[in-house]
Amino acid sequence: MSNNPAYNPTDPRYYDQKDLRTEVERIFSLCADCRMCVKYCGSFPTMFDAVDDYCTGRQICRSRYQKLKTEDVHQIVDLCFQCKLCYIKCPYTPGDHEWAIDFPRLMARAKAQEVKKGVPLVDKLLGNPDLVGKLGTAIAPLAKLGQ
Repeated sequence: MSNNPAYNPTDPRYYDQKDLRTEVERIFSLCADCRMCVKYCGSFPTMFDAVDDYCTGRQICRSRYQKLKTEDVHQIVDLCFQCKLCYIKCPYTPGDHEWAIDFPRLMARAKAQEVKKGVPLVDKLLGNPDLVGKLGTAIAPLAKLGQ
């Protein structure tokens, strides 16, 4: 297995759930120690709260990020809206540091894995504004009947 993160969709590891979880744990642990991005989007405070929930008092939790529930990770991924401010400000990005942290690409990879599992019908519908417009136009006369 390569040490480089799999951020290219053509990489065979890109859709590997175990590889993604390993990368999530690696990046979340590094981000949880730094916390410079706490103010950028809802992903970071949510991630730090989830990580901190597993450690109380003065106890040192070296593997706290490995205890994150799948639901915690899904919520963190869902809160990322790809503004990429964390990437711009991060001193640990690929090419600048050996840790090669690319949080936006990690979130995009996690979202791609979720989409590959299947998209809910309501999301498919709302993702097609032309269809929504046609449906709205077609049922508009029905709204007048109720008046």
